[in-house]
Amino acid sequence: MECLASPSTSGKTRKRTAHPENWKQNIAKRQRYSPKESPNRPRCQHLRKGVYKCESITMRDVMNFHAAFYKYHNKETQDAFLLKYCVPVIPKRKRPKNKKHHPKTIHTNYSIYSILQKKKITICQKAFLGILNITKHRVQYIAKKFVESGGQAVK
Repeated sequence: MECLASPSTSGKTRKRTAHPENWKQNIAKRQRYSPKESPNRPRCQHLRKGVYKCESITMRDVMNFHAAFYKYHNKETQDAFLLKYCVPVIPKRKRPKNKKHHPKTIHTNYSIYSILQKKKITICQKAFLGILNITKHRVQYIAKKFVESGGQAVK
């Protein structure tokens, strides 16, 4: 009456294997961090001579930048990508416009990589957020956490 344990063949076990990629919460996460619509070209009126070079960006640059951001469907990788192209800077002089409002603690410089010019081009916030289809609050939170902790925001 002695039963010896023997290794089972694959697919013949009693316990089902877990598939976390099919779980409802993980599907919702993937959809949350995937693109909702295709990117639109910046419509701001910044000329080539000024600080922001929004007009010099081609549609190819916009599509490549958008695809690189949404290549991975998780928040941590996308946040690291945003920190690569959004540089938070602490202002040297903090001058509030009104007495009611607090002075700005962080200023963020936005840039995008241009394939034709082979360098980063500084663009305005409106153009940057329009290309990636994200809100300014997400970028501001990431920049604030980066300045406070000196690294990426940890969940």
